[in-house]
Amino acid sequence: MKILVIGGGVAGLSAALTADTAGHDVVLLEQRSFCGGRAYSFTEPVTRATIDNGQHLLMGCYRATLAMLRTIGSEHLVTQESRFVVPLLLPSGELATLDCPNLPAPWHVAAGLLRLRGFPKRDVWHLRRAFAALKNISAATYAQWDCVSVSEWLDQIRQSTMAREIFWTPLTLAIMNETPERASVAPLLMMLREGLWERGVSRGLVVPRVGLSELLIDPAVERLRAHGHVVQESTTVQSVLIENSQLRGVVTTRGITITADAIIFACPPRELGRVLAASGCADDAHWQPLTAWESVPICSVHLWYDRAVLPSAMLGLPDENFHWAFGKAVAGRRSPVAGKDNTSGAVAVTGDRRPATGDCISLVSSACRELAAKPRVEILQAAQAVMQKYFPAARAAKLVHAQLTKELHATVSLTVGSATQRLPTRTPWTNAFLAGDWTQTFLPATIEGAVRSGANAAQLLETRE
Repeated sequence: MKILVIGGGVAGLSAALTADTAGHDVVLLEQRSFCGGRAYSFTEPVTRATIDNGQHLLMGCYRATLAMLRTIGSEHLVTQESRFVVPLLLPSGELATLDCPNLPAPWHVAAGLLRLRGFPKRDVWHLRRAFAALKNISAATYAQWDCVSVSEWLDQIRQSTMAREIFWTPLTLAIMNETPERASVAPLLMMLREGLWERGVSRGLVVPRVGLSELLIDPAVERLRAHGHVVQESTTVQSVLIENSQLRGVVTTRGITITADAIIFACPPRELGRVLAASGCADDAHWQPLTAWESVPICSVHLWYDRAVLPSAMLGLPDENFHWAFGKAVAGRRSPVAGKDNTSGAVAVTGDRRPATGDCISLVSSACRELAAKPRVEILQAAQAVMQKYFPAARAAKLVHAQLTKELHATVSLTVGSATQRLPTRTPWTNAFLAGDWTQTFLPATIEGAVRSGANAAQLLETRE
C-alpha cells in the first residue's frame, strides 16, 4: 500500500517509520528545506557549534521515543539517568537539588521533596491528594480533569506559594509550555502518572548528547531513504483530491498531483486548516476545532563565556523571564559542522570570535508571550541580567558571543477545555488519519506525544474501514 505522509516533523517521521516496518511504500512531503518540524538543531554561524532551536529533554517514561531511537540506531547518543535528579535555584539564590531516591512510586517523589531545601514540609503531606489524582487519571476521566487548571488543582491539594515557586511552576512550564493559571491539569497529570506512578519505566531524565537533528531527525530520514522510501523536502501541499468518502491524493503548490492509497496528515492545525480551506471542506463541523488553537512561543538565549560559569549542567531558575538554564562545556575550537540554517530568528550580537574553552549556556523561556514580543536586544539584555544576578562566576567572565532563537509556534496551548479541540486520529475520510502532538494523545504537546500519535496513525492503516 502506498502511504502519503504530509509533514516531516517528529510525528510525520514516526508515522513513516511505523508504515515502513509494516511493509508499506511511503512518500513523505515536507514544506521546509529540512525535516524536524519544531524539533531540530542547526549550526550556529559564528561558533560553528550545533545548537537546538529549543532545548529538549526526554523522560525515562518516553517509551515510544526511546523505541524510535532504537529503530533508527541512535539510542547510544543519549544518557539515561537512573533516578530523577533536578537542581533548582531557590528565590534566595541558594542551590537546592530535588533528588528522588529509589523508592516505590510515588513515594520516591515525596521523599525527594522532603529533602528539597526550601520546599515546605506540610506541602509534602498534602501531596497525598495529588497521588490520588495520579492514580485515577486516565483517558476515561481526562475530560473531567480538563475543566481544571493547574493553578486550581494546586489550590485543591493545598500547595503553598513557596512550593509553587520552587517546584510546580517550573515543572508546569517545562512540561506544558504554559502557565499554571492557563494550563489544563489533565495532560500534566497524564504525563506525571506515566513518569512518576507507573511501574516498569525509568524515572530518570534522558539527556541527548548531540543535537536533535543528529539524534532524532537525520537518522530517521536516512533510514527511510535507505529502505527505498521518498522523503521530498521543499514541497508544499496546496489541496487534497476527494473521491466519495476517501482521499485520492494531493496537489502541490507546483501543480503536481501525488496519489496514494492512504494519507496521514502530520502537520500543525493551522497548516491543515489551510489545506482543507483550499480543498473546499474546511466548513465541515469535524474540522471546526482547527481554528480555535493558539500557539505558544519558546525563546532560547545561548551565551558563550570564556570560562565555566554554571554550577550544574541543568538548573531550574526562579526568574520571571527565564525558567531553565542548560550548560555545555566548550573544549577546543570546533570545526564547521553540517547542520540546518536557523530559520527561527537567531541573531549574533557580539564579535565573531570563537571561544576556545568555557561554557555555552542556554537560557530557556517557556510560554514567553511578552518576552517574545520584545526587541532582540532587550531579550538578550534580560538573559545577561539573569546570569549576572544568579551566577557569581558570570560576573567575572567575559561574554564572547550570544545567539537568540525564537520558536514562535513551539507548541499548541493546552488550556482549560482544550480537550474538545484535540481531534481523534481517524477522520471523516476512511483512508485519512491525523498525527501530531495536538491530536487526541491525552499527553502534553511533547516529543513523546508526537511520536505516539504518528505510530498510532500508521497502525490504523491496517484497520481502516
